Amino acid sequence: MLHFYNVKTKWLTTKKQAIAEIISEKMKEATGGVRDAATGVVTPPAGTEAEKTLAKRDKMKVELKLLADAKDGSVAEVTDEELDATLDVGAADLLDSYDDCENGDKAACETEIEAGLEKALGCKTKAIKVKKNQIAKLVAAQYGADIKAADDAKTADEKTAAPMRDEAAVEALMKTKFESVGGVKGTFDACKAEIKKAKDAYVLNKDVVIKKKESVDIVIAYDATAGACEVADDVLIKAKLEAADTTMDIVEVTASTLDGTKCRTTYVAKKKAGEKAATMLELKGSIAAKYTAVTTTGRRLNGRRLPTGMDSSADQSTEIDSQEQPKPAAADPVDPADPKSDPAPTPAPTSGGAGDSSSATTAMVSSSMMAVAAMAALALSVAL
Repeated sequence: MLHFYNVKTKWLTTKKQAIAEIISEKMKEATGGVRDAATGVVTPPAGTEAEKTLAKRDKMKVELKLLADAKDGSVAEVTDEELDATLDVGAADLLDSYDDCENGDKAACETEIEAGLEKALGCKTKAIKVKKNQIAKLVAAQYGADIKAADDAKTADEKTAAPMRDEAAVEALMKTKFESVGGVKGTFDACKAEIKKAKDAYVLNKDVVIKKKESVDIVIAYDATAGACEVADDVLIKAKLEAADTTMDIVEVTASTLDGTKCRTTYVAKKKAGEKAATMLELKGSIAAKYTAVTTTGRRLNGRRLPTGMDSSADQSTEIDSQEQPKPAAADPVDPADPKSDPAPTPAPTSGGAGDSSSATTAMVSSSMMAVAAMAALALSVAL
């Protein structure tokens, strides 16, 4: 299994994050076509959009194996779950750029970012709102870890001038970040334990693992009525989702929350007890499609109309977990910033403390990035 780490702390972290970002960028540009080895001419792919996406994913699996496996051949064939985890991690920086959108052009900027995410993740347009909500958890966790790292790096005088943030303050800041980059407003409390687990993993230099679940996440948005969200609308929407596939149970994660002029809420759909388990392709494909279609079919239910401006997004559920990092092999490069790799204490700098430490880290990261760049150049011969 492939795992990912805090990009700002360790050599392995930087390398693996860089690999994720390389694969994410390559996914954006991939066509799924076939390149002639002699002429370099690319034959455009044939088939449906779904078939083209599968062709692109197959190419990304080859590239990911080349990048992750270049050293010792220890990585087996890349699975769909591992590729999706890589693409999610690689897209986190793109989603984080939401905060850079100017207020005057925010709508157009966000639309452009969503289009980029769709390409980088290789997902359907109707899955984007769910993917944003899932990846926003990673962005918020990284943000919380960065806050902790910044506080820990303060001098005694700096801590006096600006005291270290406690857990409640960090949680509040992570909530703001989560919502600002596309996390569904009102859902933070439902996923904060998962975000905190990822944040703590980044801080403690543990593996962050993204797992697929045997369920479908659903994000619903609709126009508020007179500036408020009505319980009757939520009841109707849930009934509509239940009718879309009677083999699935629908659980409302949170009641609708007002977000500007829209009401937003989330649901999880999973197979009822005794029903045949769904495959990953079904959860991401045919089953998810049933829930995104509820806004366009049968506008009435039990004599009541569905709310206006309704939009539905659905995709397979994910879960963030953590575990201890595997210990590096004896031949692996040693991170000089890791005290566990050097039993002898390193004297504290006597002048320009932050600058000296930064120089060492920069050199370490540069070496890491050069190694990744070399592997990326090799992988270019495969990508289209």
